[in-house]
Amino acid sequence: MVYFAIWKSIKSSAKVRYLTATLPFILILVFLGRALTLDGADKGLRYFFRPKWELLGEANVWINAAAQNFNSIGISFGSMISFASYNKYNNNILHDTLAVSAINAATSLLVGILAFSTIGNIALEQNTNIEDVISDGPGLIFVVYPQAIAKMPASQLW
Repeated sequence: MVYFAIWKSIKSSAKVRYLTATLPFILILVFLGRALTLDGADKGLRYFFRPKWELLGEANVWINAAAQNFNSIGISFGSMISFASYNKYNNNILHDTLAVSAINAATSLLVGILAFSTIGNIALEQNTNIEDVISDGPGLIFVVYPQAIAKMPASQLW
């Protein structure tokens, strides 16, 4: 798919980006709509939005937040620099920077709401606390998303 997206140069990828950029957002919104209607979703959302002020003083929290931000935006991979090289000389870089940052933050928030709504449902079904359901690291996603997909109508199609 990547080959066909850039087959005739990077500029031809603009047409492919309409699909590859909007389809994940559509899927996130569909899954979010379903996750918010699950039993126990409110329990997960309360856990997600309850601040733990004492953790703000820990350096590890800030390091993890910065690492997540850089990884999420893709700064460290060089793709932003490559795409930016095709911008017009007089392009408004501040506007682009704010737009990318805002969209990234909104997407992260939506995915967090989706994940913790599903985690709340898992905790309710297992009759346990949310802390017992969640774990650190990327493994959490392999628990939450299959569970969210399984709760969808006609889950075999997703």
